[in-house]
Amino acid sequence: MNRFIFSSVLVFSVLSSSISARPLPVSERVDVSLMSPEQQDTASSVALKFINSYIKALNSTSNIGAWVNKNKLVTKEFKVAYKKLTARDLDADPILDAQDCPDGGYKLVSYDKKTNYVAVNPKGEDWGDYKVLIKMKNIQGKWFVDGCGIVNIPASKQGRR
Repeated sequence: MNRFIFSSVLVFSVLSSSISARPLPVSERVDVSLMSPEQQDTASSVALKFINSYIKALNSTSNIGAWVNKNKLVTKEFKVAYKKLTARDLDADPILDAQDCPDGGYKLVSYDKKTNYVAVNPKGEDWGDYKVLIKMKNIQGKWFVDGCGIVNIPASKQGRR
């Protein structure tokens, strides 16, 4: 009974945080801290691996477009959408949907198991309501990033500006 109460309180506290793009209904959110290690090696872990490696690449790579094109964690559709977006003159990074990037990387906020959207926000820094939405796609049992920021993400799901 105590474990149920603790789990309920933990789930409620995690799920009560809002997503700047659009809050997910409670019934569709998953608290990954309650998942087994095998379950965590799914959409949310691939999303975090991608976004945090992207931050490292931004700080160390001069040609981020080539990095995205070679990345094994993203779909072909993501690469095509990224290339189209970066051909235009943008006022923000299309993957982060921001002009600045956090030095400490990102942490998981939520995972919508029905739509496979993962929401992340910066670790250890006060970025207010800023969050990045990452669209995941399962291809033959493996998870890939199919959208992030404004890349291959519908305008209705993108963060507030």
